[in-house]
Amino acid sequence: LEFLDEFPLVQKLIPRIGITRENCIMCVQFINKNPIEISFGSKFISEDGTKKEEDKNIYFHAGDEQLNAESFGYHEGAHVLAALLKNNGMYSDVEICKKAYEQIRQTQLNGISYEDAKLTISDYAEETDNELFAEAFADVYQYGENASPFSKKIVQLAKMEYNAITR
Repeated sequence: LEFLDEFPLVQKLIPRIGITRENCIMCVQFINKNPIEISFGSKFISEDGTKKEEDKNIYFHAGDEQLNAESFGYHEGAHVLAALLKNNGMYSDVEICKKAYEQIRQTQLNGISYEDAKLTISDYAEETDNELFAEAFADVYQYGENASPFSKKIVQLAKMEYNAITR
């Protein structure tokens, strides 16, 4: 995955990948703010990596029409990246999202509100700023140049923070 090529420390932080029966498609398990596992929800992801069944209680991430396990990997990998940044004294995912919004609010978002800017990424991005951060990664790595400008700015700022800790 391009994401893991750009953020190799994220891969090193995940000691295992598992299957869970929890009500999630894919989730990161944490202990003491440290990621310990990325788990796939066996109810929702089939062996070919596509979604198995619809459930009104489950949100699907950015780009629902082209949804696959890889897009969930980007999302969950971004949560691990957020923990890595925070644990190394860098800007948090929440701070990065707010900073990104302020930098492009007038120029690329036409002055729309922060809440409306979240919706340029996905409905799930509106849940929390932590999910906004993760959804931005799913958007950028799924859609590349066609991703939301807000997503692109969030990922750009996160890369800057990551590069500062890997120098």
